[in-house]
Amino acid sequence: MNLRELGRYISERTSISGLDVGFVIEVLLEYIPVLLLEGHSISPGDFGTFSLSLTSKPSDSPENVTAADIVKVNVQFRPGPEFKRALLNAKFEKTV
Repeated sequence: MNLRELGRYISERTSISGLDVGFVIEVLLEYIPVLLLEGHSISPGDFGTFSLSLTSKPSDSPENVTAADIVKVNVQFRPGPEFKRALLNAKFEKTV
């Protein structure tokens, strides 16, 4: 589902226009990475928490690690309680 489809989906279930929903989603997509890189975790309610995780080159001690040693940055998502409950009700079927 792309951004426009998601906006339309939300708009059909609320009183907010599709354009307004799309704008808010675009702003979120723009600022979440900025805030994560500033060291913040993002917790939009019961949805879950976004944070960064780093992988670095091995070091003998934490004091010797520098920014130059970071080799990978990942976004971690930990679902909140309500999100986890929704996943418990998931049903799967095999497709060919």
